[in-house]
Amino acid sequence: MFSAKLGGILVTGTDNILLSYYVGLIAVGMYSNYVMIINGLTMLINQLVSAVSASIGNLGVSRASKEHQERIFLSVFYDNQSYCFIS
Repeated sequence: MFSAKLGGILVTGTDNILLSYYVGLIAVGMYSNYVMIINGLTMLINQLVSAVSASIGNLGVSRASKEHQERIFLSVFYDNQSYCFIS
């Protein structure tokens, strides 16, 4: 277990050191900012998708008609698929 933790730290913790050695510190700073923004947007979109998924689950147990449930499900499914193709 110790070696797995150490390996994870070496893989994820040394990338900036290696990049700064080969590319330069300015490029590493720009890369880190880019990664931080993309991770923030990804977390935000994942929260939205999770909330919508819970709403779909609630709709499934409600008294709404099957056609309405299917129309909402397909709409959300289409929106989610188009997001996946964009990112």
